Amino acid sequence: MECFFIFAIGTFSLCFFLLCILGRRRPKELTIGLFHPYADAGGGGERVLWHSVAAILREWPLVRIIIYTGDPVLSKPSYKIIEKAVNRFGINFPQERVEFVRLRLRTLIEATTWPRFTLLGQCLGSLLLGAEALLRARPHILFDTMGYAFIYPLFRLMAGCPVIAYVHYPIVSTDMLKLVRSSITNFNNNQSISRSKTLTNIKILYYRVLAYLYGVVGRRANVTMVNSTWTYGHISSLWRKEGVVIVYPPCDVETFSNIKSKKEEEEEFRIVTIGQYRPEKNHQQQLEILRTLLDKPRPQDKKPVLVMIGSCRDEGDHTRVESLRKKAVELGVIDNVQLLVNVSFQRLLTEIGSGDVAIHTMINEHFGISLVECIAAGCIMIAHRSGGPKHDIVIEGDIGYLAESTEEFTEYILDVMRLSDEEKEGMRKRGVTHVKEQFSVSCFESNIVKHLGPIVRSINVN
Repeated sequence: MECFFIFAIGTFSLCFFLLCILGRRRPKELTIGLFHPYADAGGGGERVLWHSVAAILREWPLVRIIIYTGDPVLSKPSYKIIEKAVNRFGINFPQERVEFVRLRLRTLIEATTWPRFTLLGQCLGSLLLGAEALLRARPHILFDTMGYAFIYPLFRLMAGCPVIAYVHYPIVSTDMLKLVRSSITNFNNNQSISRSKTLTNIKILYYRVLAYLYGVVGRRANVTMVNSTWTYGHISSLWRKEGVVIVYPPCDVETFSNIKSKKEEEEEFRIVTIGQYRPEKNHQQQLEILRTLLDKPRPQDKKPVLVMIGSCRDEGDHTRVESLRKKAVELGVIDNVQLLVNVSFQRLLTEIGSGDVAIHTMINEHFGISLVECIAAGCIMIAHRSGGPKHDIVIEGDIGYLAESTEEFTEYILDVMRLSDEEKEGMRKRGVTHVKEQFSVSCFESNIVKHLGPIVRSINVN
């Protein structure tokens, strides 16, 4: 039954797509469509979206922007989505040039819709979502700011739209294959598969087929940007495509580095963590780190407090927050935990400004905007030894630390506690200098203009 449903989705995608091509004409003014089904999510991907919008409108003020999103939208002139982006990211742009197109079939790309063959289902679901986007509004240029590669053939080969891709992470990677081969149970490799050699081999074949298809559709992008060295390696290999460029995501290092620090005034030793409440962010390990820390003798009397800051996209994310709250109670650390959801930009600045240490436990984080923000604000970073944190952000032992196990994270927190005020200040200053030199909003926006420029100039709207 599920296979039939997948087949039906693909068939309806093609039918819907034909209606798009036959029934929609492009507008008379140059229009760039940004495909971002979760424009209201408030995470690092959304920062890429909104700073891309700002960069485009600053360079080409007469361009019309269409944002394809599954979020509810209100009428002009006051979109709540834009208001949230302004508050969350401290960003401004001419709102009158921005329009939203509501995608009502967004559930087809959500994991809960596909309890089996989830990745394949989401890919096929994105085909139908892309067809809906074309049916509702046909742009001159497609700029996919989330990495839904399976829509590229629809827009480029059949709708005649140049495709620009900004990829945050590959949908499948050699790391995932290694995880399955090693029979490790994880959020995307459940115990029933990890314990069965037959099911493991089937899943490896499934990933290989999916990787092949991913490469076929990914190569249809005219311009491919990726957010980190880790993502660059995987996309270049999977897509077998030359000319992939690394464009680090926009990090508001100036704003965060100008926060007035309140670290020394605090009676608590505050451990800050920022990340959407998704399973891959590994928030449960952070609670375990706190429990281990509380069980050890500490070199200072300040009360350790874990401040978890994140956004929720849907009911599933809110459910995870409640699960974390229950886990904190079970571990006996609830009095040492603050769970903050969808906070304002000003509240975020206040919380980070009070942080002594920041931790990030996601394995193979593709980049890590929140890490850069925390370092810019003067937090000493302890991140997982993989992905973007390892290859692009943290200089181990100089501006922060890299760890893997709960015990290792805990020991590095204790090491920071043992540092003198002068040693901590030295690490913080080196960290701020490093992120200012490597990552900034202005650098991101200039790169967006640079790589979009040839495509924009090639379009003839007459």
